[in-house]
Amino acid sequence: MGSCVKRERMLDPVAPLSAPAGLTLCAAQSGMGGAGQGDWWVQRGCSNLRRARSRGRRVDLPPGVVPEVLCEGAMWRSCLPFFLMALAFFLAGFLLLLRWSRGTGTIASIAVAFGGEERVPACMTLAFSFWRGCRGRAEPPHSHGPDSSFQCYLALAKGGLSPDHVLVLPIGHCQSMVELASEVLEELEQYKSSLKKFFRSKGKRYVAFERNYRSQHLQLQVVPVPQDCCTTEDIKEAFLVQAEEQQLELLEIPEHSALKQIVQAGTPYFYVELDTGEKLFHRIRKHFPLQFGREVLASEAVLGMPGRADWRSCQVGREEEAAAAQAFRQAFAPFDIAQED
Repeated sequence: MGSCVKRERMLDPVAPLSAPAGLTLCAAQSGMGGAGQGDWWVQRGCSNLRRARSRGRRVDLPPGVVPEVLCEGAMWRSCLPFFLMALAFFLAGFLLLLRWSRGTGTIASIAVAFGGEERVPACMTLAFSFWRGCRGRAEPPHSHGPDSSFQCYLALAKGGLSPDHVLVLPIGHCQSMVELASEVLEELEQYKSSLKKFFRSKGKRYVAFERNYRSQHLQLQVVPVPQDCCTTEDIKEAFLVQAEEQQLELLEIPEHSALKQIVQAGTPYFYVELDTGEKLFHRIRKHFPLQFGREVLASEAVLGMPGRADWRSCQVGREEEAAAAQAFRQAFAPFDIAQED
């Protein structure tokens, strides 16, 4: 049987102490000893013991009991809440940092290191741009300076379906077209109109799509399709057929309807716009194939190059990227809205 001896008397600054005030010592009696022998441990009161010793008082403990060992378990128990609190603050701060970086793209390299290359913009080769300081992005090599009034820029897609596969992007951070300010959206529409004219002059059709899902920054991808490959109706049919095969509800929306009228900001979606003005829309509810837009356009029904559906398999060297950017810049110059001033 075991017994507990509880000492509750006040500390006397002169008299020796057999145990600190408020200290409960438990003795497990053995068959060979009495109540004062056996294995001892502290239930509470180690702080009183340390306080008494710091004031120079003599404390008499039972034989064989070492104060440091006696207080070890209680000390760990007293530190555990503070350790858990510090860990909780650390995790909360780390999650907030990840959420902030997801919006700004400042630690996109971390996402890539953990296999999240689809969560960051598809590392573009800039064709030309008018840059004022988009956080988390490299400064474009050609700029009109900090006083430029331009809100958007063009970039050649890395691993593009064709050498003139371009992206239209806002300079300021924005998640999707739904969240664009009116003046930024107006400029983006001007770029779209210029690209339509440019591709038409080259005998190509204009197809634009946006995937607002697992992306950090608005990327309107514009892919030219040679007119001798297929008609606009064929492109539309290819999107609808592949959407049905993958059980995606791809709906046609009125030509003159604004995207903001269809979906609210923050809602994941996939959007397609054809050169005739026809628009297709899918509200993403659960999962969505990240390469869906490229898969449709690379299919046999459209461009006939299914092997280029994944941009990672289409990457080229830096010199070739720079040459393609320079060639596109020169070809597009007559249609560039920045050259109209």
